[in-house]
Amino acid sequence: MSINTIQLNTCTTEGTKIKATVTDRNHDILFDQPKERKGSDTAPKPTEVFLASLGACKLVVAKSFAKKYKINLKAVDITVEGEIDSKGFSQQDPNAKIGFSTLRTIFNIEADNTKEEIDNFIQFIENHCPVQDTIVNQPNFETVLNHKP
Repeated sequence: MSINTIQLNTCTTEGTKIKATVTDRNHDILFDQPKERKGSDTAPKPTEVFLASLGACKLVVAKSFAKKYKINLKAVDITVEGEIDSKGFSQQDPNAKIGFSTLRTIFNIEADNTKEEIDNFIQFIENHCPVQDTIVNQPNFETVLNHKP
């Protein structure tokens, strides 16, 4: 088994703006909050990037394995929707879930294949997307504190 560690450094830049840098590849991902949450609305919220990561990962799996599974893709796009109760994060309702309660993936596929072949391929995508696997099969969480007084 080959284990790789992917590292991102996340820091605030100004106000509600956040920048995450993929350490090994030096790519930045920007985050912000909408104006109604006292943000400047210059970038997506972390929850939106989470949904984008799930959709992008599924799209990478689809494009990477279509030929191997004899799926003749003409076009594919994926929409991901998440249902979240804002009362959880804002602590307005102690019983409300803080994160997403439902995640929905909508596949829009144009291909010269049968519905059964496409259904089987979608099942493959769902089972081989690393982001979805991380959600479904929870990883171990470790927290390290570097405290400077």
